[in-house]
Amino acid sequence: MSFDQPNFGSEGGGVEPLSLAGHPVYKTGPGNRPVTFQELICDPPLDGGIRNAVEALQTAGIETFESCEGGKGHSYAEPTVRFHGGPEEGLRALSVAIKAGLPVIDLRKVWPVIENEPTGPWWELTFATSDQ
Repeated sequence: MSFDQPNFGSEGGGVEPLSLAGHPVYKTGPGNRPVTFQELICDPPLDGGIRNAVEALQTAGIETFESCEGGKGHSYAEPTVRFHGGPEEGLRALSVAIKAGLPVIDLRKVWPVIENEPTGPWWELTFATSDQ
């Protein structure tokens, strides 16, 4: 499982989305140097089996916060990306995923119950694996 939070080291600095020649980039720490998605470092690193989905969603401006390629030994049974957003964001993320050719099997809005307290809500997209 990965938490899709960019890690910019000890220099800190917030992440502020912007656009450069129509491509999403991010301003970071000192000097607000533009950084592309490929330069972002997720901590822990993204699972290889979910990287394409996270990259497609984040490039489109979807605020992902957790992902997992799924399967034995992983936190999820199936490849999953969780993301924040209002009522419209789920359908927008679904559209992005379909346009990117990702094998979407479910779009969910979830309220996990932790210690008898509902948390969330947040969105989840789940994807088919190559054996499905």
